[in-house]
Amino acid sequence: MSINPYAPPLAPVEMEPGQGCWREGKELVMQPGSALPHRCVKCNDAALEPIPSRWVSWHHPGWYCLILLNIVIYAIVAMVIRERKKIAPGLCSRHRRLRQIFLSIGWIGFFLGFVLVPIGVSEDIVGLILLGPLVLVVSLLVGIVGSRIVHPVRISDDQIRLRGCGTAFLDSLQGY
Repeated sequence: MSINPYAPPLAPVEMEPGQGCWREGKELVMQPGSALPHRCVKCNDAALEPIPSRWVSWHHPGWYCLILLNIVIYAIVAMVIRERKKIAPGLCSRHRRLRQIFLSIGWIGFFLGFVLVPIGVSEDIVGLILLGPLVLVVSLLVGIVGSRIVHPVRISDDQIRLRGCGTAFLDSLQGY
């Protein structure tokens, strides 16, 4: 069978929401091109419309060893080798509001950390000098971890495996 490299790409297959998604243990497994049911992935309540789509990316965890060599080299390699897919996880009003709170904590703490650094240096107090970077790092971690909806465990050409979905949502899907 020969493949014509000049042929136009095939249109993606449209699936009904919930078709092409199933549960395997604590993971949500999706086929590329499938849509999640229009329910909150955390509590299984009705999701607020419109449901924004997001890019998720993944690379093998072994590539993190490059951080020990050089973080810039790791960043470049990670950008090149990552697998990316687009998904649209739904959130109810309660979980969307909770996500916004965590994002606000992250951003406010990030800028507050930058404001505290020069104050600590000008006062020349060790506690204040360390307070700025500490607030910056902690608020970024709280913002990033608290605001994420789902996170990829593995992405391949034929499957997207996600964690972070609630038990009620996973129980509503077929699977084992």
